Amino acid sequence: MARVGALGAAPGMSKLVVVRFSDLAVHKDFASGGMRWEAAGSGGAPFPVLDADIMLAKTGDDAAILAVWDVYRPLFGVLGAGLLVTPAVSI
Repeated sequence: MARVGALGAAPGMSKLVVVRFSDLAVHKDFASGGMRWEAAGSGGAPFPVLDADIMLAKTGDDAAILAVWDVYRPLFGVLGAGLLVTPAVSI
């Protein structure tokens, strides 16, 4: 559990969240696992939920790549999804 908000853990300006991690699967050149981030308590329903798969892979002797695939469930369900704008990102 952690307290998060735009102003950090400021009283009245933050929300208690639960962060859960799945078991880590370790392979020869990479490791992967899952994470869920959601608001805690009975007031959590209107807050977004984030599920993510995380992979860390070896790309050289002194290099690695971190990849994150996520599913974001916006607040207010279908209504919130209609308001969500996802920018295209290229790296």
